[in-house]
Amino acid sequence: NNNITEPRPEESASSLEPLDPATQEKPPLDIAAMDWAVETPPGPQQSEPEAAGVAAKPPEQLTPAPLAQDDIGTLDLSNPADIEKLLVPDPEKNTGYTLEAIRRVVSQLSPRGIPLLGFAGAPFTLAWYALGESGKTAHGRAIKDMIYHHPKAWNTLMDRLVEMVATYLIAQVEAGVSAVQIFDSWVGVCAPSTYRHAVFPSVLELVTRVRKATSVPIVYFPLGGIGLADSVRELPVDAVSVDWRVSLPSADAAYQHRFSLQGNLDPVLLFSPLSVIREETCRILDEGATTSRPHIMNLGHGLLPHTPVEAVAKVVELVRGYRY
Repeated sequence: NNNITEPRPEESASSLEPLDPATQEKPPLDIAAMDWAVETPPGPQQSEPEAAGVAAKPPEQLTPAPLAQDDIGTLDLSNPADIEKLLVPDPEKNTGYTLEAIRRVVSQLSPRGIPLLGFAGAPFTLAWYALGESGKTAHGRAIKDMIYHHPKAWNTLMDRLVEMVATYLIAQVEAGVSAVQIFDSWVGVCAPSTYRHAVFPSVLELVTRVRKATSVPIVYFPLGGIGLADSVRELPVDAVSVDWRVSLPSADAAYQHRFSLQGNLDPVLLFSPLSVIREETCRILDEGATTSRPHIMNLGHGLLPHTPVEAVAKVVELVRGYRY
């Protein structure tokens, strides 16, 4: 690709702490993201779901927990009566370890001019896990049953989750993140009409609350949701993440050129030969150069377990060497 050049000398390394203490190699970074998997320190701290009253389990174990009076982490959100008992956690009190981690990371990154991104799950996707959808067929039977059989309970659940996520994101901004991303990893199971009446209002309210309380950019990621573009393009966000199942020009047209686009290299391709990684990365960068607003190079979803580090390094090298 003629637009790829060798990285400039000043781009070849950053002043971040070494990625591998044994080799002392330092990755060149322009931006960092706060991972959700921050280890909970010893003591009374809780995860966000536990603080809300929902059992927090690994995804493969997620099922509605039985109700036990006065026992944190046992609300069954498939039971409409339990939704009324759902708590809105205090981020500083219940998940202060995450906010402290943000403060510490920002204190190291800010002098180097590297922003930190915060994020949270969208209300629909949080409901997906809370209702025990993980590990089942990806049709969303439980969540759609609630939408259509218990619409009042669904709306109450969305209201509580909006308040919870908005409070959490605002707290992250106050702790120092420079932008936030809202992940809607399961919203692609929705028909456009279902999204419009049962999901979109909660996302709009969430984005509106964060927008009013902060001035940071907001990114929305509706995984598999290009068919929802008619509604998504009405959201007051700055960027939309795009998965690998749609080209960037097609997404740009679907969103009527309203947003910067982020994405969209297939994470599985990172297991391919480096020549394939180069070809696909360059193709996406070339597509991104044609979109109406600035393109943010990224994967089309998260890194998969056991992704080769050298593959990630190759993508970073290609992106940093690209010249529009």
